[in-house]
This record gives sequence, C-alpha cells and structure tokens, in this order.
Amino acid sequence: MCYKNKDRRPADCESAAGADWLKFIVGVFILAGVIVFFSSGYTPPGVFGEVLRHNQEHKIDASPFFYGDVENMTEYEEGVRQMREKAKEKSEL
Repeated sequence: MCYKNKDRRPADCESAAGADWLKFIVGVFILAGVIVFFSSGYTPPGVFGEVLRHNQEHKIDASPFFYGDVENMTEYEEGVRQMREKAKEKSEL
C-alpha cells in the first residue's frame, strides 16, 4: 500500500505492514478456532444437526475426502480424453 501513494512517510509504511501482520495473525487464530470447534464433535441442535448425529451414530464417514474419492479415476480420465478428441474432430468438420 505504501508504494501506491508517494506522499506517505516511511513511518506510515511500517504501521501499514504491522497492520497487515496483525490481520494475518487474527485470521490464523480465527481459522484455528473454527477447526477446533468443528473437530470437537459438536452437532447443531434440531434438523440441522440430525444428519451429523445420524452419521456419527452409524459410524458413517461423510467427510469431503470421502466424497472426493473416486474409484477407477484413470479409466474416467481416459474416457474424457476420448470424448474431447471426438468433439474436436466433429468441430473441425
């Protein structure tokens, strides 16, 4: 920020850099707090927590990693390559 405004004194630049670090550290603490909160096992009351409680009771792993795991990914990637080649051939005609 300091370099955009030529009228700023070096002291202003140092305080701006300090404010940037302060924002970063506060953000890290907030992020850590959110991670600790959600990893504590707390489930929201009512309907919003019903799915989470059900998954915990039946030991169902429904994390984002669970949904991101796709079997036979190399076969799917090869199929996508073939479809793209066919689409490219059709568009060139």
